Amino acid sequence: MPELWSARPAERAHQSAKLLDRTGAIIRELPFGPGNEHEIIRAPGIQITDASESDELRRRFIAGDVVMEIEADLTGRERLRIPLPLPH
Repeated sequence: MPELWSARPAERAHQSAKLLDRTGAIIRELPFGPGNEHEIIRAPGIQITDASESDELRRRFIAGDVVMEIEADLTGRERLRIPLPLPH
């Protein structure tokens, strides 16, 4: 497995970060910036003010229906998909 944290932050040019559902449909694009020696990316918190949107997103997390996808310039890891289940 390649070392994901070996490059210095300035050497990383991440392209996108998204929350996807099981079908690969985009739930939400995530704002992000380059990480540091401890993280791949740094994404600020997302504020959701609509209660129904928040409830739907929470339902999807609990159902295990949310995956984070990061498209990056990491050789052999150009597209990372990480399941984000939320225990309830």
